[in-house]
Amino acid sequence: MTYFYGERDKVRSILLQCCFDTEIRTYEVKEAILALTNPRLYDESDIGKFMEYFADEMDSDIRYALYCDILEHRLWESTIDFVLKGIEKLNPNNGVNASERLRLKELLKKLDSLLEQLLPPQSLL
Repeated sequence: MTYFYGERDKVRSILLQCCFDTEIRTYEVKEAILALTNPRLYDESDIGKFMEYFADEMDSDIRYALYCDILEHRLWESTIDFVLKGIEKLNPNNGVNASERLRLKELLKKLDSLLEQLLPPQSLL
């Protein structure tokens, strides 16, 4: 495991800058978001920043990375609106990729499992 040679805060700062820089290509933004899911770089405030900035994001790479972050850190309850918007965006004509669909499917399964735990069986009907 890496400790980023004592430069954790600098690495986080650079990765966050990449996430919000409009000059950075979307697949690079995806990689920066995925890098920030590393337990040694993770900060629970990141998801709020991402949800605000990428709320209406249409790019599959970025949405995929955000779904990975949500799954990795079990954030499906606090990001339900983003997940539901993702379902609306799943349109075959939008160029949605299979990876995004797979991550969204995993999130929906987690939400279904959560609902089963919270609600008695008869209320789900």
